[in-house]
Amino acid sequence: MKSLTHFRTAGLLLTCLLPQMALAARPMSTEDASTTGDKHYQFEAWQDHAQGSHASNLAGAVGWATLELGAGFTQTNAPAGQAIRDRSIYLKWAQEAHEEQAFRIGLKVWHQRSRDSLAPESGAIRNTGGLSILTWTITPELATHFNLGMVYNNLNRRYERVTNAAIAWNPIPSVQVFAEALHQRYAPTTQAVGLRFWAIQDKLGLDLTGSRKAGVKDSSGVGFGLGWYGDFGG
Repeated sequence: MKSLTHFRTAGLLLTCLLPQMALAARPMSTEDASTTGDKHYQFEAWQDHAQGSHASNLAGAVGWATLELGAGFTQTNAPAGQAIRDRSIYLKWAQEAHEEQAFRIGLKVWHQRSRDSLAPESGAIRNTGGLSILTWTITPELATHFNLGMVYNNLNRRYERVTNAAIAWNPIPSVQVFAEALHQRYAPTTQAVGLRFWAIQDKLGLDLTGSRKAGVKDSSGVGFGLGWYGDFGG
């Protein structure tokens, strides 16, 4: 019974600190219908802080044609010595973008495994899911993104619907601001806003995000990080 309680606590911490299980590229957690790009790579690192706990995140991905393969690792530290280690892997496909194309679609599947240091004998929390993705480019500076999918939660032995929506605006080429809402069934909706500043245009991005759980007292969180993007051509 104590192990099950620890695992439920782990699930709550992951819900509070990690926006959604889809693990999108920073700084948004809502997926957009694009990939890293053919023969391109990305590396991202960030910290999330909420409710006296913090999570350190590392993620990387490589692109081939219209596919993207990525993996991530998260270490969440909570009071009373609890530590949660989370590993994930995903595959994403997105429709090739063309100039003047207003709508693009994409798909993503992923598997995530989390282990709680206070309940090591109980194995891991496993989540496997998939998303359909739609991006609507309203103007070259303004776009909206919509996600609809399902995730299987092995801890509760049930499928949970995932719905995300975001709007992103580039007032100038070096700055992107966004707002989003992230919902997974049986959990509170996450509301988030964020900013990306390109210190080196399309190479080095710096991020700042803020989030809260709708209807949950003292659930505000903040995140900051960076992303490095390049290609294998040099």
